[in-house]
Amino acid sequence: MPHEEAWQAVAQECPRRILAALHRSGEYRHGTSPRFPGNVLCCHRDTPLPQDWTPTPAQARAEEMSRSARPALPGQCG
Repeated sequence: MPHEEAWQAVAQECPRRILAALHRSGEYRHGTSPRFPGNVLCCHRDTPLPQDWTPTPAQARAEEMSRSARPALPGQCG
């Protein structure tokens, strides 16, 4: 799955219907918490996360895809 598709999956699960670009930029992130079972929590980057927060599978996959898709810096091997 290309990283753009991974971020689209994050946007599709968003309960606030926030654009994929805002999730991709790190402005918002998704997670779950046992305190709110069955709910996706969409949190702004300035909002403290619940202590028991874990990223959703879509959020974790998109972050991993973005990390692996970053080009190497000049002078570094790819």
